[in-house]
Order: sequence, then structure tokens, then C-alpha cells
Amino acid sequence: MSKKQMKARYKRANPVTKAYIQDWKLSIPFYANIEPVKNKRTPAFIWEITKEDEAILDRYEGYPRCYIKKNVLALFDDKLISVMVYIMTDAYKKSDRAAREGYVEGIIKGYLDVGFEKEDFNI
Repeated sequence: MSKKQMKARYKRANPVTKAYIQDWKLSIPFYANIEPVKNKRTPAFIWEITKEDEAILDRYEGYPRCYIKKNVLALFDDKLISVMVYIMTDAYKKSDRAAREGYVEGIIKGYLDVGFEKEDFNI
């Protein structure tokens, strides 16, 4: 979610707004992920990206081996809109890995950076 990281990695990415992904919950098996959970919502930040940025992001996220892409509903200005998200594959989620030191703190910093409160970070 970090604006600084996104702008450094994807030169043409444009920040749009914060939103909430409906019926999904944040999880961190070792890297950030979302999992379907009815009647939950997870904070997210929407970016407008180009096809070129998406191709770079695909490589960065390890698509399709580590993450798959899916369109989900996000609540923005009292409207539901379709957004693309990356979801960790079951095989990758089961791999024997651990988050690097400071990873979770970086996620929290990203939440704060785009205007969420620390309380919005709920895993």
C-alpha cells in the first residue's frame, strides 16, 4: 500500500483512493494476503495502473506461481466497484517460509501512509 514503494516501482501508477474490500480479510501467512470471509472487510488502497505496470507487478508478486489475480468488490464512496487483487496460491501459502523482520511493521506503515488508522490493520 505504500505510496513511496508503488511510485518507485511503477512510474505510471496513479493513487486513486482508499477503499474496503468486501467479504475478504487480511492474513499474513508470511507475506500479505487476503482470504474470503463473509461479512468482513479489509482496507485497501486503489491504484490505477497501466498494462506495463501490471506486467511488472505480476513479476514482482510471482504471478501465477505465488499469487493469482482476481476481481473482487471494493467499497468506495458508498459504491461497490470491481478491483483486481493478488491472492496467495494455496501451494505458496503452505511453503515453509517466514516474513522478514520488520515486514508487518512495513504493512502497518503502508496503511498509515494512505490514510488508514492503525486500528484498521486487523489480522
